[in-house]
Amino acid sequence: MFIKRAFNYSVKHLSSGAARVYISNTGNLSSSSFTPGTAYDADYNKSEIILTPNINGSLRVLNTGRGAIVELKNKSTAESLGNVSDVTVRFDNRRIVISVKSRDLNIARRIKRIGDCVRKNKPALTASLYSGTGGLALAIKKGLSAGGIKTSISFANDLSEIALTCSLEGNPIWDDASKLATVVADTIDNIDLNDVREVDLVEIGYPCVGFSKLASKSKRDLKHPDTGTLFIPMIPILRKMNASYMLFENTPDFIHSTTFDLIKRSFPDYNFKESIVDGQDFDELEGRKRACIIATSKGIPEFDFGLVKFEKSQVKPTVADIIEDIPLSSNLWRKFEHVIKKDLDKSLGFKHSKFSPESTKITTLTASYHAPKIGIPYLEHPTDSELQRQFTVKEHARLRKLPVSLMNVILSIANGTHQLVSKKGNKTIAHRLLGNGCSSNIFQSVGKAIAEHMKQIVPQQSLCL
Repeated sequence: MFIKRAFNYSVKHLSSGAARVYISNTGNLSSSSFTPGTAYDADYNKSEIILTPNINGSLRVLNTGRGAIVELKNKSTAESLGNVSDVTVRFDNRRIVISVKSRDLNIARRIKRIGDCVRKNKPALTASLYSGTGGLALAIKKGLSAGGIKTSISFANDLSEIALTCSLEGNPIWDDASKLATVVADTIDNIDLNDVREVDLVEIGYPCVGFSKLASKSKRDLKHPDTGTLFIPMIPILRKMNASYMLFENTPDFIHSTTFDLIKRSFPDYNFKESIVDGQDFDELEGRKRACIIATSKGIPEFDFGLVKFEKSQVKPTVADIIEDIPLSSNLWRKFEHVIKKDLDKSLGFKHSKFSPESTKITTLTASYHAPKIGIPYLEHPTDSELQRQFTVKEHARLRKLPVSLMNVILSIANGTHQLVSKKGNKTIAHRLLGNGCSSNIFQSVGKAIAEHMKQIVPQQSLCL
């Protein structure tokens, strides 16, 4: 019975420009009819070399005191295999195939595609995992465009049907989507890999609930009952996407998590760079610190966060820039006595936070913002110190710097004119969609920095394509 075999062999590159592959396993060679003295031919192709026994072949299996040896040492070997350090040698029935590993082929394809984006002005294909309404995808797209790189989204996923529907109906990222663009509203473990294609950049808004300080220690990181193992089915999806750039956005504690450590170790062919970014450094009202992680493929330079620059406005933005003209007699103005009472509880780590139209910094509007509680930002009444109100859905959308088209779709969720909610509307969902968004100025700046980084990639001969 014939058994196919596949073994790893090293490639030695010589100063003469030749490369050498040396196969000395007599048992494997004999299984493919390469016995000592056998004549054979070598067919040199891009990324593989095929050896076939031929009585009139120009090459011959060497016979040594330690058994049979096949040796290729020439420039044709170097041209076929490129500058790889090792190859897979498959011993088939009456032939041997020496091929570049899928790892190196993947790297070569990434580099070629990203080079085409820069030098041939081809749109970079993008993907968005845990996409929500696509705020992060939009910010990165705007930044890349500002840096001279066109993009076209190819794939997006989120568990929420409403979030993805809002994205499709109102987010400009879909205006120039790729012809085979796919959107999947399901858990990430239910994504069919047949729907996933190679892209140039993928951004991942990985769920942050397991890394929040609000989560109990028994439910953090890998221990979180809902999100602790989400990275496991994500790995093969990212492998299939084979992107030159992977961007992760999360809470700062994600950087030191076991989850992130396992993700990094799953991608030894990428270089990871991490930074903590603060909205206040980018003219955002929220002082919302986030982890920004950029992984770049081996074969291109490592990313430098020094490229991320933002020119602050001479006039600081204020709360007045986003607030609606709400009548002072509106029932939105309330005392929130249960919240004030909580402020007296010194065991809590949160304080009641009121802001005026002149404020240049506010606390974070979270995904659960609609429920009034201690710690979230309130707007103080201009004439009655006992009254205050929460920010409206429209004000929350303005804070996120949403385009009008996307803002209007989310407002239709809030006021009940969208078919996916009742006629009463659902402000809880609207605030959740917005609270799960990102700081637009930060990630537009990051997107522009990635565009600058792309332009630094020095054209090089493909490894094996």
